[in-house]
Amino acid sequence: LARALRDREGFGVVFALNGEREAAEMIERAGFPCTLLPDIWQAAGLARLIAEKKPDILVCDARQNLSREMLGRASAAVPVVAIIDDGSERRLAATHAYYPPVPQAETLSWNGAATEVRVGWQWALLGFDPARVKSAHPRDTERPTIVVSMGGSDPMDLTRLSARALAKITAPLRARFIIGPGVRNGARLAREIESMSPSFAAVQNVADVGEEFASADVALVAFGVTA
Repeated sequence: LARALRDREGFGVVFALNGEREAAEMIERAGFPCTLLPDIWQAAGLARLIAEKKPDILVCDARQNLSREMLGRASAAVPVVAIIDDGSERRLAATHAYYPPVPQAETLSWNGAATEVRVGWQWALLGFDPARVKSAHPRDTERPTIVVSMGGSDPMDLTRLSARALAKITAPLRARFIIGPGVRNGARLAREIESMSPSFAAVQNVADVGEEFASADVALVAFGVTA
């Protein structure tokens, strides 16, 4: 999204990150300034950044430390406040909301909100061209390949839960776990997963997740952009 806004639409893009320093470094390597929000008083840190930068658009993809009240105050200062794949009450304070066409999005209630809701594949953030995607590695003809990806930060620790479940399967398979850049202690999680089974591989800093999915027979993913 940041590349499209910058390269195609001519926007300046600044990141306010609720995450790890490693994720900030990845963003900065892509050519975008990034401010790490403090572990405490994150709402105040975001408010200060909004007051300093005076943005035209605020795009929020956050699950923690961002309340409906905070978004309401941001809406008074920023013309457009957009949220991505957010099912919480904070969505009601946004001016725009974007979702893939899945049942969860279709059943959300918007009573009392002035939010412009956009649901459909045309709003999906893929990050790659589906018509040109190639496989990251050859398919294994002897056993299916499962790719597990639970988003950029996985706050519910679903990656570990999935690994423990897949480790109980006795049928031959191989599983590749994509560890997102915002996952806390991602390197430690990768080592833990690979120790569960010789058929498990955990990968980090994946430049193109489309290639991983194109190499898989089954994808086990979290609701949202990844799905």
